[in-house]
Amino acid sequence: KIFLNFRGDFVTLECIVVSTTPVHGTWFKNNIPLQDNADCRQIQDDKRFQLVIKEAFVEDGGIYSIKISNHAGTVTCTCKLFVREGKLKERLNHSILFFIQNLEMSDE
Repeated sequence: KIFLNFRGDFVTLECIVVSTTPVHGTWFKNNIPLQDNADCRQIQDDKRFQLVIKEAFVEDGGIYSIKISNHAGTVTCTCKLFVREGKLKERLNHSILFFIQNLEMSDE
């Protein structure tokens, strides 16, 4: 999936996992694990994983992915985020939703 945002937009990447067992998730940008900082925050609420970019800049564009794993295996969801120069009159709030179902099956 490809998503286009404007500089200054608030962006939320979200992954909801359907699984009867506990899962672990790790967010990546361009295959590098992400760490929380002042501009980017990772939130986990049970099987709901969010990556929040408070104010997107051109350098925030890239390939974002989340790797979800449990005892049954690992799956990865990926999207491309483009951030363009220029600011809209009203700040946008974009949510990008990944949906992972049936993680009980091994998808390695």
